[in-house]
Amino acid sequence: MMAIEDEQDEGFSAFWDESDGALVLRIKGELDLSASAALRACLLDEVGLEGPPIVVDMSEVPFVDSTCLGVFISVMRQAQLTRGGLRLAAVQPRVRRALQMAALDDVFAIFPSVKEAVSSGPASG
Repeated sequence: MMAIEDEQDEGFSAFWDESDGALVLRIKGELDLSASAALRACLLDEVGLEGPPIVVDMSEVPFVDSTCLGVFISVMRQAQLTRGGLRLAAVQPRVRRALQMAALDDVFAIFPSVKEAVSSGPASG
């Protein structure tokens, strides 16, 4: 597992955390074009491995663009095969609107909190 600190991306950072049998990616900062390569690399390192579902903590993500939504979509497909899915948790209103505008709010399993995403069981999402 790795942590990402990208100084050029206005403080974008991400780190892995294990919580009650789930793997949680805690992200801080805007998810835009400059963050997409680092986000993809971070997720791909874990999504190819068998294990518990991946929960993405979005509580400190004020913005997500279409490039990073594309990263989540491509990773979600792999996660369904190896990890029982990719879950988004604590999505801020602006990010939820972006998901709705892209018609992705029904594609992703979205939970009000990391705790609820983790406790929803191993195979949902």
